[in-house]
Amino acid sequence: MLQIHVTCLDFSLLSAFAPFWVYNDMTSRKWYEKGSWLLPISLVPFLGPSLYLVLRPSLSELPASTVSNLIRTEVLDRKAKTDDVENK
Repeated sequence: MLQIHVTCLDFSLLSAFAPFWVYNDMTSRKWYEKGSWLLPISLVPFLGPSLYLVLRPSLSELPASTVSNLIRTEVLDRKAKTDDVENK
C-alpha cells in the first residue's frame, strides 16, 4: 500500500515541476516564438513534456556560439556551487 502512495507522490511531483524544466530548457535554447504553445501543454502529465522532447530543436541545430555558451554557463554554475560548499 505504501508503494502505491510513493509512486503517486513521485508522479505528482514530477508532473508539477515539468513546466519549470520545459521553460528552462526552452529559454536555454532560445526557442521562444515557435515553442511558446508547448509551455501550457507541458501541464498535461506525461504527454506534455513528451511532446516537448519530441518537438524541441536539437543542440546541433543551434548556432555554435549558443552551444558553447550553454556549456560555459553549466561549468561556471558547477564551479560556483563547489566554491560555495568549500567556503562554508
